[in-house]
Amino acid sequence: MTIATHHAPEPEGAALVLPLVAALASALERENVSYCHWKSTTSLARSLTGANDLDLLVRREDGDRFAAVLHELAFKGAVDPPIPLPGVLDFYGHDPAAKRLLHVHAHYQLVVGDDFTKNYRIPLEAAFLEHVDRGRELPVPVAELELILLVLRLTLKHNTWDAFALRRALIGSGEAEELLDLETRSDQERVAEYLDRYLPPVSAETFARCQATVHPGARAQDRLRAGAALTAELRPYARRPRAADV
Repeated sequence: MTIATHHAPEPEGAALVLPLVAALASALERENVSYCHWKSTTSLARSLTGANDLDLLVRREDGDRFAAVLHELAFKGAVDPPIPLPGVLDFYGHDPAAKRLLHVHAHYQLVVGDDFTKNYRIPLEAAFLEHVDRGRELPVPVAELELILLVLRLTLKHNTWDAFALRRALIGSGEAEELLDLETRSDQERVAEYLDRYLPPVSAETFARCQATVHPGARAQDRLRAGAALTAELRPYARRPRAADV
């Protein structure tokens, strides 16, 4: 959940990176904090201006240094969701020059699933932090790893029977655009290699079915079968039994 804030319009010729974001990135590099912006990197430009949240995956061992940097920059911790997620903290900082609030989601674990429950902890943290692209304003995971997690996220959110029952099966245009962008930038052989190395419970066959059925136009029965197969294979990573999650 994100706190709604009224943002002042961008002045003409404004910098593409919010000063507070730039200061945060500089301080994290100075303190040698291992992190990356792990989610929705297709829309990273909006996060850099504060229009979107910053979703930062942080190495757990660097948590104290990360917290010290946020304190130095006057970020305040907040309890955002009614039920906080394990390994996920929320911080808000204010950029006085831009008159914006910056919301940082600090993730020490990759917890995904239905928006209400986030039932699955996917153990890709070390891989995401090891295989990063440092050629952008913030370090981001390589496209292949982000694609793997996006396919899992979309399948768990939209391709299960309860998502259909609650009329939440529609994959949004933004999600579809992000999927296409990551597929365009990914090497499928490397996707298979990373999947086998870092997430062996998920078979190549199940992942292929999931990837095919999170595209617009996939048949409902194929989507449901893919969702059922994935939730079965992800059972070791579930925080609660499937029935309890539903």
